Amino acid sequence: MFLYVPNQQIQENNMSALTLFIAEIVSSAVIAVAVSRYLRPTLSDNLELLCGSPQAKQFWLTFTHLMLLIVPLLCVLLFSQPRDIAADQVADALRSGLLQILLGIFAALLSVGWNVWRFADQAKRLDVRGAGNPAIAPIRGA
Repeated sequence: MFLYVPNQQIQENNMSALTLFIAEIVSSAVIAVAVSRYLRPTLSDNLELLCGSPQAKQFWLTFTHLMLLIVPLLCVLLFSQPRDIAADQVADALRSGLLQILLGIFAALLSVGWNVWRFADQAKRLDVRGAGNPAIAPIRGA
């Protein structure tokens, strides 16, 4: 015997593309803010040593927080596939979204870590730790 199921009931069992997209965007923002808050004290201390001025330190802190927010969002926007998801595929779709978010966080952290390491290495080679900005220390004659 053939069972009739109204279209409305079928749609209720599916996760819409918009709902999934919003879940990925919100997850991305929440994870980025959590990582940013976790890194802030340590990053702030290191930038204070490397930058030499409060304005430079604040700029690089702001830049880092923006990168940690923007890169995962870009990953979600670029690689997310808008489609309605059946109820049994929701976990796979959310896993895929989380993977995109974490890859974005990793890429942002890699970029920031590389830049901080580069400046720390430069300061070490010039032996101007704590004496200000390593980029201008040779000009000052330090």
